[in-house]
Amino acid sequence: MNRCKIRLAFISKNNIGYLEEELKSVEKIILIDDCPEAYSTIISPQHQYPTVMSIIKKSKTLPKPLICNPNTPRLLLSTSGSTGNPKLVIMNEQTLRNSLQPSQPNLQVITITSSLIRQPYDIINKGGSIACYSGSMERLREDIIMVRPTFFGATPTFWYSLYQEFLFETKGLKEQEAIELYKKKRVLGNRCKSVLITGAKSSEEIKTFLFKIGLIVTDGYGTSETGSLINMSTGKVNDGVELKLIDCPEMGYFVNSIPSRGEVIAKTRKMSSGYYGDEQLTNEMFINIEGSIYFKTGDIGEIVDGQIKIIDRKAFCFKTPQGCFVTPTVIENKLSKIEGIEQIVIFNGINDQVTAVLTLKENDIEKDVFKLIKTNSIKEGLKEYEIPQQIIIAKEHFTVKNGMLTLNGKINRNKIIKHYKPLSSSHQIIIKETQTEENIEQNDVSIKQIPIISKQLEEILRNSIKNIKYIKNINEIVEYRITDFGVDSIIMTQISQLIKKTFNIEINTRLLYKFRSIEQLQNYLNGMPLIEEEILWEDEIKQAIRTEHQIQFNQHKNKNKILLFGCNGFVGKFILRELIGKEVICIVRGNNYQEKVLSSFKETIHCINNKKDYEIWFNTHVQIIQGEVSEQNFGLSEKIYNELLQSVSIVILSSGKTHMMENYQMLYSSNVLSVSHVIEFCQRNSSFLFDVSSLSVLSGSQILNEEIDIPLTHINLLNGYAQSKLIAEKAIIGSKGFKKCILRLGTAGPDRYSGVCNTLSKYIQMISQILIHKKVSYSTSNLYQLIPFIPVDYFSSSLRSLIDHCNEMNEITCFHFGCESLSSLKQLLSVEHLEEVDEIDYWQTEGISNEFKSLPSIENTIKLSGHIPLYSPEECKLFLKWIKEHY
Repeated sequence: MNRCKIRLAFISKNNIGYLEEELKSVEKIILIDDCPEAYSTIISPQHQYPTVMSIIKKSKTLPKPLICNPNTPRLLLSTSGSTGNPKLVIMNEQTLRNSLQPSQPNLQVITITSSLIRQPYDIINKGGSIACYSGSMERLREDIIMVRPTFFGATPTFWYSLYQEFLFETKGLKEQEAIELYKKKRVLGNRCKSVLITGAKSSEEIKTFLFKIGLIVTDGYGTSETGSLINMSTGKVNDGVELKLIDCPEMGYFVNSIPSRGEVIAKTRKMSSGYYGDEQLTNEMFINIEGSIYFKTGDIGEIVDGQIKIIDRKAFCFKTPQGCFVTPTVIENKLSKIEGIEQIVIFNGINDQVTAVLTLKENDIEKDVFKLIKTNSIKEGLKEYEIPQQIIIAKEHFTVKNGMLTLNGKINRNKIIKHYKPLSSSHQIIIKETQTEENIEQNDVSIKQIPIISKQLEEILRNSIKNIKYIKNINEIVEYRITDFGVDSIIMTQISQLIKKTFNIEINTRLLYKFRSIEQLQNYLNGMPLIEEEILWEDEIKQAIRTEHQIQFNQHKNKNKILLFGCNGFVGKFILRELIGKEVICIVRGNNYQEKVLSSFKETIHCINNKKDYEIWFNTHVQIIQGEVSEQNFGLSEKIYNELLQSVSIVILSSGKTHMMENYQMLYSSNVLSVSHVIEFCQRNSSFLFDVSSLSVLSGSQILNEEIDIPLTHINLLNGYAQSKLIAEKAIIGSKGFKKCILRLGTAGPDRYSGVCNTLSKYIQMISQILIHKKVSYSTSNLYQLIPFIPVDYFSSSLRSLIDHCNEMNEITCFHFGCESLSSLKQLLSVEHLEEVDEIDYWQTEGISNEFKSLPSIENTIKLSGHIPLYSPEECKLFLKWIKEHY
């Protein structure tokens, strides 16, 4: 009202008392002759106003119709406001005329709608009747019974309430018996044959329920800005409606994918000309394509055979810190099936965790709600990053009255998030809204009756993990993994040893990484078995494989650049050094990324004779861009991403997380999701992909030769890292549209030119401790006696050779980079003066074995680059010097 500055208002008697103060600036007020008995409460107006009927009785027919400009605004429709402030959609004279085109009469149709003025024309033209509800959502069910509609449309919230009622009232009955009993209730009267679900996407479970109780179900699709877009009888796109898809790169949807996916844009004869009083939003949402204006719906869809399927909602999605997109509606539909949960809304909490705010049907499930959500999330196939990490229990249901539902019954997501997001700043896992924001942090009493963590385990965790020292109640964090607190493998080993000492129970470090929560660890210590989550590996591969994008940029002659991921990693920085003379683009994450790359590069060339040539090349031919490979479009702007598509011919993927203890789920984002994004890039411009994989994918497979496609028969024998690398390999091999080369690398050893070592290598860490203590044992089982080093410079120079001859290579090739023979610890340390002892106590590592049953074949690699060398005494002296300087 304030935005429109209205001069004339037609208003219901039910609302006049509430809005009389706001209506003081209105020149003329006319009351609608509705039924006062329909409302539970009416505030009588302070003044007398004329009514519609009284004016009609006194009016005269105009002598001739007025001639109106077709562009004259005639109607402002307020949107629901479910994604923000309600917008005022302009409907002009021509739009209304288009809505009143004559049509053939049809059978009698009686419907009920919450707004008479929006979509009455087709129904009235076909001889139907429309009933208006009483204005009270609480009385809507009574109104339906009174009207007995033949057709009824409502938002998913309404249909979900019916489904929950059905489950509650028929609990314990067999399905068919329950269906027949609920049919007799006639919740929609006795004439309704078909229903429309509109306003938002609904779950298949709700549709199945409605179908089983005898209703024909149609998903309605339209907007206030465009009118209806599909035929409610057939599901086909309406005549006169033109739908297109445009790329939505920030969410990973592209028109040229198969099936074609993107943001739905629409053009109709009934389309609005824009938003009243908001030119900026109009220009943003109504776009010009080849001279025609289209409206951006904000929906992500597929269009197949003239039918539209909505698969996502752009406005609701958010990105996790791991770079994964989360679609709240998908999670809500899956978790709303949990018995006892009435309503649920997912949003991104203040601490960047997936947060669920919910209302409960039964208060007695409060104590188990987090466990129920965890269990059902896994059961419904949600990814680990999609599972809510924090629960807020609302003190009252979401209703139209409290503003948490819009007037048409849709979840008012914007208002819910605004109201509950401040509560998510707490580090508690479960928050009850009755707690004030101030005392949430101080409240030590958890709603959930969590099993007590023993004092012994609590002491171990507090002494080992600095991030939990100041958490007052250990029971607040029992649903978290130990690794959630930033611990590394050294701390995990320490915890493992303390558990052995305290409980006399053997839990090695690898097993410790498998516990999904501290609670699960405590249960294991209490004698319960560890039940591991089953992973459907074929599904993981299908999800990682990208369908071929048909966009080709081969016509660009300047496609001569190399895109390198992982140039700050140990292997990646030597690959960069080896690319001298090439045009290289490095994508690097984090702050101060340029300084980090420069510092890393200088370290690799400090002992090289022609150091100056490398520096000149780096400054003139190496471009550094801040980005993140695990994010869609590598976290880059659309402009930069498209420039890469048009200039890059080779991609080297040497990034990812190398961690032999963490499980597959924890490595998924960095090692699998990132590969999917690289695959997509290569498909879109036919780049040649060199993927630096790992020989660990062969462990337990009895495969030694350079076989390209490794079967999954042994995958459950692998650690999480090897599993993630194998799934990534399978995704690359299974994707079409580009050449690829799999480079399975073993243990990258020190650089023979600079002596630079990998500080994360367990072998280098062990050697550093030997040098610090100046004692060594060549007989003890505590030390690795055989070390499978392959010089990192040998690997990088081999890769350069492959790049130089990539046009001659097959569609898919594979090379193994392992050692021909193992280096003995004694040989590597022969240049040092060390005290030999029988036993050492400064180095403790689990699972050390001196037995290497068989070394993988490296036949292709030897043909490419010659035999893999062992380190000479001078080269050993160089890298041992480097270790002394850095430890």
